[in-house]
Amino acid sequence: MLSALTILSPDISTPSKASSLLDLPAEIRNSIYRLVLVPPRPALHTQHITKQSPNLALIHTCRQIHSEAMPLFYSENAFSAHPSLLTSMPWLIHPARPICSPNVIRWIRRWELGVRLDCDARYGPEGAERAFNGMQELEIEAHEAMFDATGPDVLFVFKGIRGVGCANVRGSGKKSVHRWLEECMMAPLGKVMDGYDEWKIRKGEEQVRQMDNELYLKAPFVLYHREAGGLTVDGSG
Repeated sequence: MLSALTILSPDISTPSKASSLLDLPAEIRNSIYRLVLVPPRPALHTQHITKQSPNLALIHTCRQIHSEAMPLFYSENAFSAHPSLLTSMPWLIHPARPICSPNVIRWIRRWELGVRLDCDARYGPEGAERAFNGMQELEIEAHEAMFDATGPDVLFVFKGIRGVGCANVRGSGKKSVHRWLEECMMAPLGKVMDGYDEWKIRKGEEQVRQMDNELYLKAPFVLYHREAGGLTVDGSG
């Protein structure tokens, strides 16, 4: 009986081989890199957004992990474009810590950009196209000092951008301009798109009016309508 127990019992005197991250398949390693290096992005229309700072300690453990994880870190996080230099000197967490290396910036495929509607843009259409054509994501948030005090002219700088995988325009200004601009930016490279006036005719007056009567404020999950009597709460979905 004792001999049988001895045969069935594991030999605890022999140490097991320590598992290593590099022993795992590449697909699993990439999943781990994403969990560590790509924090969840804040929800849209959330006030006082503070991005989570990723823990970069993993990148510095060895040369192989560094070479595998760094392109993923830059390509899957959304970086803030510079307000005047666009894709030069972008940042992830704070503008005081910009990225300056062109060799690293070329990996970035997801962008966020704040635009002031009440100030002239410091770049032209050609610069915007060079910066963002063919990117995976582009999110533009428009701001103005006084509600409904300016037109959408500054946003027209981006109308020539093409080939963006997912474009999102939000914030101040007419929602119909936002939707038209998103369609332009997500169109294939080289495609000629309708101007805003032609787009409005194609969409129809009633549909455009409905877009422009909806004002998404930054408070989450609240949709307001602009009516003759002022702003009234419409619902929470």
